[in-house]
Amino acid sequence: FPLQDLQRSLDKGAAKLREQMEADARQRAASERLDRLAPREREVAKGMAEGKPSKVIARELGISPRTVDAYRANIHTKTGCASVAEVVALFIAEGSQRPIP
Repeated sequence: FPLQDLQRSLDKGAAKLREQMEADARQRAASERLDRLAPREREVAKGMAEGKPSKVIARELGISPRTVDAYRANIHTKTGCASVAEVVALFIAEGSQRPIP
């Protein structure tokens, strides 16, 4: 290997390692934010991420739509998400579809 080829290979490897470390950090940060949620809040958040309206989530969980709305407010507060799109982004960043407790 000429020295330039070796340097190029090392640079590529270092860049790949940096990308993986950044992806791992994003995943950990998303998991930490979602871990702030109580089990029922996580169920509601999952419904939100699936695009379900509050009435559908309420029916599926056997609770009132007003209770779902209260959970939604808690989810936004606890995760720091300003929108449903941000909640969806957290689930995507987390990368796993952990079972809901």
